[in-house]
Amino acid sequence: MAPFTPFVLCTILASALAQSPFRIMTVTVPRPEVTANVGSDVKLPCSYSIPAASSGLNPTINWYKGDEGIASATKIFSLSYHGSTQIAEAYEGYELRVELESLTDPTLKLSGVRASDHGRYWCAVFDSDEHNQFGMDSKSVLLTVIDPSIQQDQGTGRPGRVELHVPAVRQVYQGEDVELTCECDDCHWTSTKSWFTVSFDDTWAATEELVATVGPCVSHQCHGGTTTVAPAFRDHFSATREALRISAAKRLDKRRYWCQVEDMTFSRGSGVDAQSVALAVESRCAGKPAGRYQHPDDCSKFYTCAEGGLQHDGIGACPDGLMYDQALGYCNWATLVTCL
Repeated sequence: MAPFTPFVLCTILASALAQSPFRIMTVTVPRPEVTANVGSDVKLPCSYSIPAASSGLNPTINWYKGDEGIASATKIFSLSYHGSTQIAEAYEGYELRVELESLTDPTLKLSGVRASDHGRYWCAVFDSDEHNQFGMDSKSVLLTVIDPSIQQDQGTGRPGRVELHVPAVRQVYQGEDVELTCECDDCHWTSTKSWFTVSFDDTWAATEELVATVGPCVSHQCHGGTTTVAPAFRDHFSATREALRISAAKRLDKRRYWCQVEDMTFSRGSGVDAQSVALAVESRCAGKPAGRYQHPDDCSKFYTCAEGGLQHDGIGACPDGLMYDQALGYCNWATLVTCL
C-alpha cells in the first residue's frame, strides 16, 4: 500500500474530524524514517490536529524511545504545564540535546547524534481539555544512525522496516457492524499483531487493556494466524490479520483502538510499529423522543430510543416477510409498509 502524501492525509483527516461530533486528537508523521550520521543534528518530524482547546492551553507533548512498542517505551522529552507555565524537560541522557521546533510544533530536534540514538521514537500529544482516549494520539519515527568512519554492521535482520496504515477516525452508528483495518507494509508471515486500548485518568496515567492478538502463521502459505480475543471482548469482537471487527457496535465501544505489529525478522527497532484509530459510536436518536424507529437502511429492522436522545444497544429485526411499520409502531406485512 502506497503511503498517503502529507497533503492528501491532512485533507482526509480534516474531513473526518469536521464530520465527527467528538473532540479527537490526531498525530501524523510525514516521514516515518529518518537517517542521520553520527555527530550531526537531525529533526524527527511530527504534527497534530485538533480543534483549539476552550481553556486556551496548548497540548502536552511527549517523546519516547522504545524498540518494543509504545507501551514499554521510555520518556526522553516532555513539554507540559506546571501551573499555567509550559516547562520543557529532557531525560535519559538526552538533556541539552533535544528541543521542540516550537511550543505548538512537536517536531523533535536532536543535536549531536550518537550511535546509541539509533531506534524507534514515539511522538505523543495530549489534549489539555479532554483527558480521555480521544484526547491522546501517538505515531512513531525510526531513526537510523550511520557512522561513516566504520563499516556498517547490517545485523542479523533483513533490511527495511514495517509500517502500519490505520485510519485515523472511524464512525459508526450504534447497532451497526464496523471493521477497523490495520495494513502492514513488508510484514513477514511470522509477525504477530495485537489490538489494545488505553484508558487515562486526570493525570494521564495510562491503563492498557488487551483486546485481541493474532499470532504468526506456521508457513508462508498461511493467510491467517491463531487469533485470541480477550474475554471482556469476546461477545461481539473478532480479529484477523487484516482487521479488528466489531459486530453490533455498542455505545461503550467508543474508544481509541491501537494496532501493534512485531516482526522479529527485522533489525532492532525496524520490526515494531503501532498506530491507533478513534472509533466514534454515534446514536441515531439525537433529538428524537423515546420509541422505536424504522431503520433507514433496512425497513425490516428497527432501533429503540430512550429519553435524552440515547439509543439502546442492538438493532431489532422483524420476522421474515414483515417490515417495521413506523406509523403503527409494530412489524406489519411488507405490502402494507412504506419504507421511509
